[in-house]
Amino acid sequence: MKFAPGDRVYYISNKYGASGPNPLKGSEHECQGTVYYANSSGTGVKWDNGRSNGYIKGDLELAANLDQNDPNILFRKRK
Repeated sequence: MKFAPGDRVYYISNKYGASGPNPLKGSEHECQGTVYYANSSGTGVKWDNGRSNGYIKGDLELAANLDQNDPNILFRKRK
């Protein structure tokens, strides 16, 4: 999946372990983050815990944003 700046995401791969800079979904460190850059080499995320990190394909998933008016946000394909 491709991400765009402003997308809300979770870290899901556990490739880098679970910690503050890598707040794995389902772990004690879990939190959402906001994408601040996305390009062919990776995706940068600023986590809600104040940390940030970069990731590659397969490390992240789009978080449901219940505040948006589109109930199908998770089903839209990114270009």
